[in-house]
Amino acid sequence: MIDLQEVGAFPSLDDSGQFSVRFGLYLPGIQGTAGFEVRVRVIHLTDRFDPAVPAATFDLAWQQGSALDLWSATVDLTPVAGTHFGQPGLHLYRYELWWTPAGSPAGTAPQSIASWIVDPFAREAEIGRMSAFLLDPAAQPFVWTDAAYKTPELDDLVVYELQVEEFNDTFDGVAAQSVYLKSLGVNCIELMPVTSMQFDFDWGYGPLHYFAPGWRWGGSAGLKRLVDAAHAEGIAVILDVVYEHVD
Repeated sequence: MIDLQEVGAFPSLDDSGQFSVRFGLYLPGIQGTAGFEVRVRVIHLTDRFDPAVPAATFDLAWQQGSALDLWSATVDLTPVAGTHFGQPGLHLYRYELWWTPAGSPAGTAPQSIASWIVDPFAREAEIGRMSAFLLDPAAQPFVWTDAAYKTPELDDLVVYELQVEEFNDTFDGVAAQSVYLKSLGVNCIELMPVTSMQFDFDWGYGPLHYFAPGWRWGGSAGLKRLVDAAHAEGIAVILDVVYEHVD
């Protein structure tokens, strides 16, 4: 059974102001006792095109007994001088898989099996294959204002399907048109897939992440604002999801 509380990247901040992040990844059939190693490479968004700033690398541990072969680790994001690592802002990450065959002589370097594993359970993602997490020292839960909202009955739905970017650029752009949509008699908008995608534009049907709304459209915070604004006008929101198409 998938446990969404143990897969993905979960940043936290302690009382001293030190950030850490807990990583979790399912790799069924990939076990530490078979010579496999899993690493995660992390870099601040600001540093990613600076050749003088390498990504930080951390080892994950195989959790023996996990039905889905969970690999996990909690690592401190201690700031590094001359970089933005460990500072507030978006950090990008990817996983790597390494293997040392059984019977290899002592000291044998592991082989690279996969140098770039996208985290399908990332909650944030930058453009393309970049899984991400956000460090925010003043993070606050989203304040919903839709307590009085009630979803229309299924037989009463008048659905308007749209692609966020082509309709009005971003989640906030769509939210700005909620009054217009209501004037058409629409009481439900259906968003074509909103998670990050392999290419710059592919209608959303080649997603890379299950739970990370497109960053350039406003990310998860922007999607929440859109849903709240739609509910204020009595408009339901449906999300197209295409799990079987994941790249």
